Parts: sequence; C-alpha cells; structure tokens
Amino acid sequence: MVHGTTEKHPGTFCLLILPGNDTYSVKRLHTDELNELSDYLFSLSPETRQRFSPHAFELDALTALYLSDLNSGYIVREIHTNKIIAYAVIRKGHFDHDLPRILSYGLTPDQATDLQFAPSVADAWQGKGTGHMLLNYIVAEQIKAGKKRIFLWGGVQKGNEQAVRFYLKNGFRTLGEFSWNGENLDMFLEL
Repeated sequence: MVHGTTEKHPGTFCLLILPGNDTYSVKRLHTDELNELSDYLFSLSPETRQRFSPHAFELDALTALYLSDLNSGYIVREIHTNKIIAYAVIRKGHFDHDLPRILSYGLTPDQATDLQFAPSVADAWQGKGTGHMLLNYIVAEQIKAGKKRIFLWGGVQKGNEQAVRFYLKNGFRTLGEFSWNGENLDMFLEL
C-alpha cells in the first residue's frame, strides 16, 4: 500500500496492489471529478442503480450535493484504465426523518460523531473486494477525524442478500427493519 498525491487528482490517495498485480487508487472525490462520477453512476446496471438511491445522478444534483460540507465523496479507480469502479458518499450526522427510528433502537444520535454511508460498486467489480477496499479507507479516515459510528444511509434493502452479507462480514450490526419503498434493514458500524 502506497500513500501519495498527484497533480491530476489532488488530495491524499491510497494505492493498492492486489493479487494478479491489479492496482487501484482509493481517494476522496474532488469536485473536478463530478462529470466522471455522473458517467460512472449512469453506467451502473438498472438493478444496481435501483439499489443506490441517496441522490440523483445528474451533474447539477451532484454539484449541489457537494456544495454542502456535510457531504464527502470517495472513489476507487482502476489504475490502468483510470476509470471509477466504486463510489461512496458520506454525510455527517443524521437526517431529521431518521432520528425517531435511531432513538427507537435505544441509541442516542450524535450529529457530530455519527455518519451516514452509501456505497456503490460497478457491476463488474462486485464481489471482488472493491467495496471492502473503499470501506476500509473511509473507516481509517473517519477514525482519524474522531467519528464514532457509521450508519447505512437509508438502510440496506432486506432482499439485497449480497450487500447484507457484505455489511455483516465487515462488522456492521443490524438494528432493526423499516418499510420505505420495500423492506429495509438499519445497520451501523462502531468505529
């Protein structure tokens, strides 16, 4: 693992070399990458797009999202193609409409140290460790920033068994279920 910066993509990144010598960079999203992010999001299969819904995919919506300092984006790039292959958005605190549900689980929401997390991985890269790389990078950065818990933004669809397994395998705990456009699970990770 190598850490560094580049002129083309400012900010710290982590370079990972996996078995087979495939290399990837994991880094914070920069606003000059929003066009590429929009292209990435629209390239996802209809099923994957349906499962990822914290925000719209159009450039103007992404620009508005990242004008707020409540939101931070992270991307994984495949080095030899320079294509975005995974993305996650982090939001500081909780949405007001989620607070009663969080309280019902016996947790006290903390707007300063709690985060909302919504990841996506390109269809061809699902199940290959890409999401794990992205989550580990984000967790390490958020621990350094003094954050305490990561909640799934809008939960995870109960029928998305692959995602549920991913979260459980990576230390997330299930809090409960709720209905919104189907059955969902609230899950969180203590940092």
